[in-house]
Amino acid sequence: MPHAKGRIRYYHFGEGSYQETEVAIQGLIRELNPGASVRVEIALKGAQRAGDDVKFDGKRGFITVDRPRMYSVVANESVVSGGLTIRAEAAGLAAYAFTFISCVVS
Repeated sequence: MPHAKGRIRYYHFGEGSYQETEVAIQGLIRELNPGASVRVEIALKGAQRAGDDVKFDGKRGFITVDRPRMYSVVANESVVSGGLTIRAEAAGLAAYAFTFISCVVS
């Protein structure tokens, strides 16, 4: 895979290494446009409370993903019933979910 000036920056032959290839592509895109971002629409359902990174445009919640990091999407004080829909407004976003909560029964 060549970069903007034509030098080969990544090479893989055959099947496999999909994750490594994706990371290489994203890296080259960031080099071309380091300020690139993806707007992600967030829809909380039920008793879910928006996290610190969720901003609102009227009733529509969104996050601007501008760099790889953990984003605070849901910030409930305890376990509650509800749902979450995440919709990227452009292609090229990979998302992973991490939940840190302890359940204590008294």
